[in-house]
Amino acid sequence: VSQSRYFHLHIDNQPNAEQFENLRSLCREVLEPLRAIVCLPISINSGFRCAAVNANVGGKPTSQHRLGEAADIEVAGMSNSDLFDAIVKSSLPFDQCILEFHDPKIPSSGWVHVSHVRQTSPKTGFLGALTPFSPSTITVRLSPIALIRLVTWLKLSICCMVVLLD
Repeated sequence: VSQSRYFHLHIDNQPNAEQFENLRSLCREVLEPLRAIVCLPISINSGFRCAAVNANVGGKPTSQHRLGEAADIEVAGMSNSDLFDAIVKSSLPFDQCILEFHDPKIPSSGWVHVSHVRQTSPKTGFLGALTPFSPSTITVRLSPIALIRLVTWLKLSICCMVVLLD
């Protein structure tokens, strides 16, 4: 839970009781079953982040890492693209699965962000994050709820762009 590189900065990166329960649920419902699926240990590069650590790494204030609901992971001996595919094709109750900063020419590049929300039903949104290495077109597969949210967001974004262009 505590990220040791922030210890020397005197940042208390300890979760409260609710955040700890979110972390426990993420491990029990997603990470441990994923380990069983891939038959390899999972390395967590980033898990819970208090506000100070999150700001220090450039995270968004609304990041699920702040709630203890997300982890950035990798598996030694498995490309991050294959790890992403394993999660997406599984029946794991994840909320988001995002392949971040991945260069297809470098299998170990980037990481997989996976999240789980214990109090609401998961939206199971899958995203391949755009990076400087990404093609201009990506495949996005979404659940019906996530698709409705995306369409609503796109409509609002287009309306905002039209207003800005006028």
